[in-house]
Amino acid sequence: MQLIEQKKHNTNNSFGLQELKVDVQEAGRITGKARKEIESKIGRKIAEKTNYKNLTNNIIIARTIEEGKLNGENRK
Repeated sequence: MQLIEQKKHNTNNSFGLQELKVDVQEAGRITGKARKEIESKIGRKIAEKTNYKNLTNNIIIARTIEEGKLNGENRK
């Protein structure tokens, strides 16, 4: 969703809270529609209560590792 938000901001040359809010809401609708379409194709939900916490933790771990790489830390 963040990528869509950024593209919308750049394309619309959005400034100010209201314009940015509109871009974020539209990005949410786009990603929601895509999620629903994927779920209908695979026959199950992508994000469920049982896997939401794991998905969130995996994102946090990936970002932490990536930040370490950007800061020049070596992780082995």
